[in-house]
Amino acid sequence: MWLCGIINANIKEISHRRRMKIKLKSLEKPITKLWCFTNSGYSSSIVDSINSGKQVEVEKVPSPAWDFVEEVKNKVEKKKENK
Repeated sequence: MWLCGIINANIKEISHRRRMKIKLKSLEKPITKLWCFTNSGYSSSIVDSINSGKQVEVEKVPSPAWDFVEEVKNKVEKKKENK
């Protein structure tokens, strides 16, 4: 668990049980560090999924990881009303 012992200031945690979806910015720049994206500790399957280009739901993102990943926002389409 010491791998996840990063100072709280270096982690963007999602509060109030809200989770965030992230994806890799570029397949040419995969994550190679042992960063924790869950409160339960390091999970190689999450890092493998991110590195494969999938969108992954996480609980927190270490600050240095933002150089490699970006948040996936849900796009809401507004319906146009016919007048």
